[in-house]
Order: sequence, then structure tokens, then C-alpha cells
Amino acid sequence: MDAVRGMAYAILIAVLAIAVQITWESRVLGAGSHVDVWLRNENGAKITPSDNETDPYSPRKTCGACHSYATISKGNHFQGKSSERRKADSSALPAALYPDNRSRFQKGSAGEADCLVCHMTGYRLDQRNRSIRAGRELTVPTTGANLGEIQPDLKSSQKGDPGNLSRRPAVIYRWGSPVFTRDGKLSGTIIRPSVSSASCLQCHGDDQAFHTATLHRAEYDVHVRVGLRCTDCHGLAVNVPGGRLAHRIGRGSSGQSVEKTGMKTCTSCHLDGLYRYRPGLPESAPNPLVVHAAKFPKASFHFRLLSCTACHSTGQPAKGAYLMDASTGTVSWYTADNMSAADRGAFRKAAEKPWPPWIAIQGMKDGSGERYTAAVPHTGQWFAERTGRNTFRALPPNAVSRAYQASRGITSVEVRDSSGRKIRRVTVATEGDMEKMLQALHRLGYRKAVFMADKVYEWKGGKIVSSELPFANTLSVPIWHNVVPIGRKQTLGAKDCRDCHDEKALFFGKLKVRSVGRFLKEDYPKPKAPNASPQMEEWGMEEVPAYE
Repeated sequence: MDAVRGMAYAILIAVLAIAVQITWESRVLGAGSHVDVWLRNENGAKITPSDNETDPYSPRKTCGACHSYATISKGNHFQGKSSERRKADSSALPAALYPDNRSRFQKGSAGEADCLVCHMTGYRLDQRNRSIRAGRELTVPTTGANLGEIQPDLKSSQKGDPGNLSRRPAVIYRWGSPVFTRDGKLSGTIIRPSVSSASCLQCHGDDQAFHTATLHRAEYDVHVRVGLRCTDCHGLAVNVPGGRLAHRIGRGSSGQSVEKTGMKTCTSCHLDGLYRYRPGLPESAPNPLVVHAAKFPKASFHFRLLSCTACHSTGQPAKGAYLMDASTGTVSWYTADNMSAADRGAFRKAAEKPWPPWIAIQGMKDGSGERYTAAVPHTGQWFAERTGRNTFRALPPNAVSRAYQASRGITSVEVRDSSGRKIRRVTVATEGDMEKMLQALHRLGYRKAVFMADKVYEWKGGKIVSSELPFANTLSVPIWHNVVPIGRKQTLGAKDCRDCHDEKALFFGKLKVRSVGRFLKEDYPKPKAPNASPQMEEWGMEEVPAYE
């Protein structure tokens, strides 16, 4: 009897726990805003208008009072703190183009994982980045959420430890503003249980515009126009242990299959009928098989070879980045739309008119072979140091800059900036330039210095010698957004096969720059052989395939 009574008691406790959890989730997750919460400092003490009122708040102690901070912070969005440090500093070299994936920011932290970056409307990423650049890690969450003003940090003059603070940073909180309740709690109205596209794009928007010239706007993308959010496709990885609790967000670059990452693909909605999974979305997505079968009755094999975006991402609206020149120690970029010289802020500006992207072959993560995919290439040239037969490490920018300052007569070229104004830039474009720079680097102690461009160039035996690259100097970034519906009749193949299978068509023949410096000196702004070659040569083709 006691055993039965004990079991009934255990069941009652379990039911009550579930009821409490459901009630909590309905208040926190189902409502339009979060409950009001006390801010807490790094020691877990409450921050109020009268207690600890100048302490920066700690997400670990504040959000972690209810949520599993240790589990959540294991998610992929919280493991890139050193890369966040690089993004916060626009002078950092783009490590993605370097085979060892190293840059001068090999260490660094943006402080604690900050929940409000995603879960707050109006988060100030610019202020967050200023705190990161200043090394004020304790204040990063407070400044990003714009909860108050930070009194200037005083840094220690103690040698060997310039980052040590001689006193704690002090916060002047905005008590009395709508951000806080009357008693000093953080108002739950600013905390959003669901994540908006605006929250995603405050970080990913600039990257998307930079890497692929993508602008997530209704006029450029049919999915944005019908009301899809980023999280509709990039959902939580619920099929992975700990995926939901660890905030593992589905992404196309994951090494796992997209089903396990939480990603929804084109087929998930357009073929598998998983379209209306939340209120506010259309009831169904058009099934493309009927249209494709009618328009391309003899070309069904194309749909095994081509990704959807190869035909449906036909015009990129932003300028985007294309060529990277780090040959003088300072990174110079040139845009993908018209080869104009631009700084980081110019790449998300709208191009004069949408331009056709390149095509790259991407290996599919699910083991189903390769696909031809719309992409934007990033082709670079830089100085490195040989660390093995086929391994290299990018040289520090300050060393390359010193070598450039010690070299005379490096090639100067005339280019145009994003406003069309003529400007001059210096670049390593000739073997004479390479000789001067490599000799200068040797004098600085870099005896194994090399120049990485279309080939590996070295100073040996009193002359420049070259060898084939063990890897490409181009990184092709796939385009998955800015999808054009077939109704616009702008997709490739909308007219006929000659949209691709023609000598003048760009699908096979669009030129890709191979040698950045020589292109800038000899061909700018129109690429041509031998400094550029048709993209189909990378696919093993010498001429455009015939069509039937």
C-alpha cells in the first residue's frame, strides 16, 4: 500500500512539474514578451537602483538563473569568440583565404555569451563591437543592450599586462526609462522569446552582403516577400542530442546532413509539404516538378546536377566582395559588380543593377554527389611563409607593410572607387615587384617568404621561381538566398537552352580573375586572358557543351 501511495505521490509531483513547466513556457515562450528579470552582476548579486547599481550585468548570472547557460553556450553561435573579435576589427585580414585559417587575432574573447543579441529588439551591435575593440569585456553585454553608459575604463600601466584594469568599469544605468520597471527589474517587454530576422541580419546581413552580394529584402527574394523568417529555414537542430537546449542552429555549411542540423531545404517545403509550420505563412509552396517537366522534357538530368539557386539566383543586388589584395600589408578589396575599389562598408550598397553570379561545384553534405551552385568567388594575393612542402602561414600584416616601406618602385595602378572617382593604389603585379618585396622580407628575417597569387613565387638562386599552388587562391562562397520565382521569367532556361549553352552565355564562360595584381595592372576593369579564364576550365571543360 505504501509502495502504491509512494508511486502515486511521485506521479503527482511529475504532473505538477510538467504543469509548472507548461505554465512557465506559456508565459515566457508563448507570450509576446519575457517576464521581468533582475539583472545580476558577475557574482550573482542583484543590480538595483540602490544595490550594486554601477556593476556591469552578467548574462551568465542573469539569464543563467533560469536557463541552462552552460548548455546554451555550447551552441555553434557561442564558439566563435575569436572570430567575433576579428569581425569587430575591420583591419583584420580575412583568414578564410589562408589555408591555415590563421590571422593576427589568434586569441580573444567577447566576454560572456550574450542572449540579448538575438532576443532583444533594437540591440546595438555597433556599441557591442566598440567595447570588444576597446577590450572592455565586462561591459560588452551592457553596452550592446544599451542599458546604460559606461564610465571610461582606466587601464593599468603595469608592464607586460596592458589589459589589466586598475579599477572596475562603472555603469550609469538608465533607471526610470522604459527599459526598467519601477522597482528596477529589466522589463520583459524588450526580451523577445522568438528570434526575428532583424536580429539575425544584424550579424549575418553584412557578411552575406560582403561574401555573396545578398540583400535580404522583399524586392530581391520571393521567400522574404511571402513572410519567411531566417528561423523558418535555419531552425533548431532538434534531431541532435542537446540540439534545442544548446541552441544549435541549422546551417548549410554544417558537416552533418541538413536534416540533422535543423535546416530546411528547397525540397522540404516545395516537395515534402512541410511549408506551413507556423501561423502567418501561406498554406503551400508551388511544386516545381510539373513546370520543369513541361518546360524541360528532355533535360531531367539537369536537376540532378544543378542546385535550385544555379538557375533561380540570377541577379545579385549588392556590390559584394571579389578581389583581395594584401600584397602591401594593407588589405584592398574590389567589388564583384564592377571591380571598384571599396572598403568594408561599401559592399552592402546596392549595385547599379543586379548582376549574374558565378557558378561553382559544391560537394553535397548528404553524400549525393556534387551540384553546380550559384556562387561568388574571393580571389586573393598575399605574402606567406613556407612551413612545409605544401603548407604556408600568412605573414603578419605589419611585417609585409615594413617590407613595402623598404621597397621602392612597386607598381602603382589607377582604379575607380565605388563612387566612380579615379584613385591610385599600389600592388605587387610584376616579378620585379615580387623580387623587391621578397628580398625585403628576407632582410626582416623571413627567409622562407613566398608570394601567393595564381602560383607560388619564391626568390631562389638570385631569381624569381614559381611553382603550382597546392590549393586554389580562390574561395567560392555559395549563394542560397535572393531566389527569383519562375514567374518573373528571369531564371536561367526561362527563354531556352541557350541561356546557358551558348558561347556568349555566362554559365560556362564567365571569366574568373586568376592573378589579382597583373589584372589590376594590365586589364582593369575588364578581365581577359591570360589573367582570367572561363570558369568552366575549373570543371575540366574547354568549350561550351552542345544542347539538343
